[in-house]
Amino acid sequence: MKKLLYSFAIAGALLATSCDDLLDTTNYQKTDTSSFPKTEQDAEQIITSCYNTLILLCSNTVETHTVFTHNMMSDEMYGAGSTSNTGAQAFDRLMNKESNFFEAAWKDYYMGVFRCNYALQAIPEIPDTEFKSAESKNYLLGQARFLRAWSYWELTNNFETVPLITAPEAVNIPRTSVDSIYAQIAEDLTEAINLMPARLGYSSEAGQTGRATKYAAEALLARIWMFYTGFYKKS
Repeated sequence: MKKLLYSFAIAGALLATSCDDLLDTTNYQKTDTSSFPKTEQDAEQIITSCYNTLILLCSNTVETHTVFTHNMMSDEMYGAGSTSNTGAQAFDRLMNKESNFFEAAWKDYYMGVFRCNYALQAIPEIPDTEFKSAESKNYLLGQARFLRAWSYWELTNNFETVPLITAPEAVNIPRTSVDSIYAQIAEDLTEAINLMPARLGYSSEAGQTGRATKYAAEALLARIWMFYTGFYKKS
């Protein structure tokens, strides 16, 4: 009888161990927040994902891109194309093609905002020793600040007031006031100017071409200042 109970005890222990193995939640194929980001390369990947949304805006939703719609609604372009190109023709007449025509662009802009928010939360938590230098880390954070500011500038150009979300959270909040949105844009660009090194402003180093720079942030801040003080008549 003792031998039988002993056998049952061993079997139970083995069964419990097997269950623990089956319930293992470690993902061995994809990264998640438990293992990512840990290195400078991980941080680079996050920033690359922020830039990736710019490609979506220029491919999937080109008709609702700010440059396209503003030019079409101005005297710079005529809304033409084929008979099926109702988007361009509608903007030429200061009309909207359909009630949810900007839905895809809205999602793409907020995808970019979410990724920038995640970058600004996750990258500071990576130890400084994982980066080549403090300059490298600051440059990545500066790019995230610039891209978030640019996204909100584009959103306000299209919708004027939008929800202001500065953390990587899936939340549904009311639209934020114009003053609060522009204050956040100004803060992000000022931080970007302070974080991004001047020497990379005209860099031809591999992997640097096309990135946001200190001077791009200064130019965008000046552009937004002129619009805000001119259109809203506020300092």
